[in-house]
Amino acid sequence: MLVYLDDILVFLKNEDEDVAHMSKILKILCKHRLYAKLFKCHFAKDELHYLGHVVDKDGIKVDLAKIEIVMKWITPCDVGQ
Repeated sequence: MLVYLDDILVFLKNEDEDVAHMSKILKILCKHRLYAKLFKCHFAKDELHYLGHVVDKDGIKVDLAKIEIVMKWITPCDVGQ
């Protein structure tokens, strides 16, 4: 589980763990009077775009859509003032 500001990301290796872990997490949140808004929740995603990165089963990578413009920059051929 990763918490950043008001976001909570839960990483699970398989779907069997999913229900048990989510139940524990939601109970802990409830105990501390913290609640999730269902319309902001996403469950059982294979890939998630988060803070300029892509999180998937293989790990965390840079979101190529965020750096696309930099990748297309033309290499300067002379030094100007």
